[in-house]
Amino acid sequence: MRFVFLDILRIFASFSVLFGHNFSGFFQYYIETSSHFSYYDLFILNIVKLLRFITEKGGSGVIVFFLISGYIIRHSLEHLSASSFLIRRCFRIYPLYIVACITEQLLNDTNVTNMVSLHFLAKIFLVGDLFGIPYGLGNVEWTLRIEMYFYILMAFFKYTNILYNSLFSLNFVMISFLFLINDPIPSFNESFIGYISLYFYYCLLVVYFIW
Repeated sequence: MRFVFLDILRIFASFSVLFGHNFSGFFQYYIETSSHFSYYDLFILNIVKLLRFITEKGGSGVIVFFLISGYIIRHSLEHLSASSFLIRRCFRIYPLYIVACITEQLLNDTNVTNMVSLHFLAKIFLVGDLFGIPYGLGNVEWTLRIEMYFYILMAFFKYTNILYNSLFSLNFVMISFLFLINDPIPSFNESFIGYISLYFYYCLLVVYFIW
């Protein structure tokens, strides 16, 4: 089943990320240097401020992508077992992702033996957070790590039938509370900036409201 309104949301999210990463500097420069000599100038300035607000670092687009993911995954689990769901998700993500990781590795390091290192294998299996390994693929690998954590958690909820009873609501509240009281996950340093704490919640949010 295809949801047209989700495709529209994906378009918005894509443009938000694109503008956030490529034009944020221009938006900031325009806001700081623009003149206010006419209503037209003021109108354009407010448009630019709005664009900067909704595209800042691509954050709003990323949130929309995770909300969409939560919605789709919740519906997918209506018709699939936990094991079938995980297998399908792995085949959807890993083949192309592994090719991208190998390509990135070869471009940055021609020593093929490094592809069997813990660093590389942890990145391949999207468990780099457990070993303090920085994000790959131009620092956007973190989105896939969060997706895989979400898939595993949802498969667990499906397998234990928590997804269909009041325990899911309890688990949602508990997970949300843990994110609120803990330090950023992964910890805030030069390699990690707490993306799990910032965004994982949004994957579960939609699942909770359509539960």
